[in-house]
Amino acid sequence: KWIVFLDDDDELIPEYLQRIKDATQSYEGCAAVWTGARVIQKEDGSVTVRERTFPGSYSSAKYLIKDLLSIGLGFGFAIDRNIFNYIGRFDDKFSVGEDTELFFRLISKGYIPRPIPGVGVIKHEEHDNRLSSNYEIYSRENVYSRIFEKHKSGFCRKWRYNYIHMLMWSYRLHRNYGNEDFELSDFNT
Repeated sequence: KWIVFLDDDDELIPEYLQRIKDATQSYEGCAAVWTGARVIQKEDGSVTVRERTFPGSYSSAKYLIKDLLSIGLGFGFAIDRNIFNYIGRFDDKFSVGEDTELFFRLISKGYIPRPIPGVGVIKHEEHDNRLSSNYEIYSRENVYSRIFEKHKSGFCRKWRYNYIHMLMWSYRLHRNYGNEDFELSDFNT
């Protein structure tokens, strides 16, 4: 009934699957969930561990969506199989950013995922060349520009705060990687 995503360099905390089951039974009409992560990183020969967690409730859906759009599937994301099939699974035109595009589509269809408080995943980011931290490819393939164009009549109009937040992220990303073709005026939705 539920699909739980797990990156090859991450691990689920043993009780997390039970926490998904409990959360989805207590959240009426729940379509998807995610959780916090313990992130293990190695930089300059030293290992650091930090935790990124999310509150159990938000004062506004826009702040919940902002947090959702800042993660990927590696944060213990789980989705109801029927909803995953209904919204169309992954768009294979995206070699990276397919999770963000999926989140835009999910929210555009009226499904707001909910966070499960605490840590449910250990993310091992001790190695180099991780695709999810290579933002140059996101810029080169204009991932966010393509997401905005695809969802301009749904997500970008209805969730203006979140669209503007993601637009600014995309702008900084392109500027950092020298994508001179990117202009904010291109995204007047």
